[in-house]
Amino acid sequence: MKRIFILIIFSLISVNLAAQSTDLPILKPSITRSSEYYFQDFHNTHIESGLAGFILPVLIFWPLNPMFVAEGKKTYFGLTKEISVVFPSLRLRHLSFLGKFSAEYSYIFRDERQSQLRLSFEAGYPLSTGEFSAVIIGVGPGYFTDFMGAGVSAHLALSVFVLMGERFAMNIYGKNRFTIAIQNDRSNIFDASLGISFCFHPF
Repeated sequence: MKRIFILIIFSLISVNLAAQSTDLPILKPSITRSSEYYFQDFHNTHIESGLAGFILPVLIFWPLNPMFVAEGKKTYFGLTKEISVVFPSLRLRHLSFLGKFSAEYSYIFRDERQSQLRLSFEAGYPLSTGEFSAVIIGVGPGYFTDFMGAGVSAHLALSVFVLMGERFAMNIYGKNRFTIAIQNDRSNIFDASLGISFCFHPF
């Protein structure tokens, strides 16, 4: 349990340091505008096209996102890859959220059930925004399968969302997730991951 707690803290601190290391001006939301400022301040600006053209292929094919999995009384190491579609205009009363649908494949280094596939939704609230980036905290549900069993999950994520072009973005994230197994003979799963994912924002 101590090891899992250390992984959670490491994931969240790492993403926070990545956000603070940027030289972008950070904009604070006003009380009257609430979170409606989200995307308005940086939706039409992004990283220079030359740099984005170099980074985008790396984002799409980058496989090396580390993942630590605790299942039953055992802990495993894995690699995970996530691709997302972003919808930036979800509203709940006076608050605006970024909605994200994701598909994620993970490979766990063990003797059986190495492959995992997840589908999830995340509602993200912007803590701060810059010229073309935002620091976001998000929560959401998900579906899990390792092709021998299934489950449902809930996750908490802290991420830095960086626009790379008119339709593409980079997401630097730390994520903690708990999965409840549907089958009675299977253990529940906790995992923590830290990485970079590719996002498509068509709207």
